Amino acid sequence: MKKEYLILLGVIFLYSCSASKKMQSKPNVQDVFFVQKGKKKLVKANDQLTVAKAPFSLQFHGKRYAENEYNPIRIAALSNQSVYDKVAVGQEKNALANFGPATGLAGAKQGYSALFINDYGHHYLYYENEQHRRLKLLNDYGDHLFFEFPISKFFIDEMFYDIEKAPISTLYLVIFIDRNSDEIMDAGELTKLVLQLE
Repeated sequence: MKKEYLILLGVIFLYSCSASKKMQSKPNVQDVFFVQKGKKKLVKANDQLTVAKAPFSLQFHGKRYAENEYNPIRIAALSNQSVYDKVAVGQEKNALANFGPATGLAGAKQGYSALFINDYGHHYLYYENEQHRRLKLLNDYGDHLFFEFPISKFFIDEMFYDIEKAPISTLYLVIFIDRNSDEIMDAGELTKLVLQLE
């Protein structure tokens, strides 16, 4: 009887560990993370961070880019606070000129060589497969993917800079992930982030 009781307890323990692991594997798809020097910080919908003037990456969830199902992630990197301040939840994506028609910045099949800081375009990010992508795939959850956008250089006024040497101390990022494909910057789809670079 004691042996059967121990076996039952063992089965219950293993099942609870398995259930706990499954619960942890369902992340919040609206989460956006700032990662630098091995540290990962959850970014709020409208956040400001003081960070090192060093390479970093952004991590977020999205869908696979496929024929007849385009699911890009759009990131505008601005130097102009007044443009940044006008962006708000509930607006059409075209309310920000950077997200208007024909404003996606050209990038290579494997991604961008730098973060392009300007007030006229955006990074058009997608992942179709390892040969056709502008993002690094970190995890495949089946119904969505988890991506990383690594940034080690800035492109400002027609020049490339290592982040450490870039002539900028404040960066305004607008991240739009149109999960329901309605071209409206809904709550949970729009993340605004000010980076103070020290």
